[in-house]
Amino acid sequence: RIGRPVRPHTLRRSMATFLLNRGVLEDAISTLLGHASTETTRAAYARLSIGTLKEQVEQALAQGRE
Repeated sequence: RIGRPVRPHTLRRSMATFLLNRGVLEDAISTLLGHASTETTRAAYARLSIGTLKEQVEQALAQGRE
């Protein structure tokens, strides 16, 4: 029970974001999605990983304090 409509494009975006956040190269994701260029992938999905970026920066800062 997700609580909102889920369409194929929602699943596609979720998968791409999941892979990007786990370090899969943008080139690989671009190929998987059938994008003509990596720039298309970057424009669509890089902004979605800001939460992960924030977590990584916070973890790095916390490690620096130890």
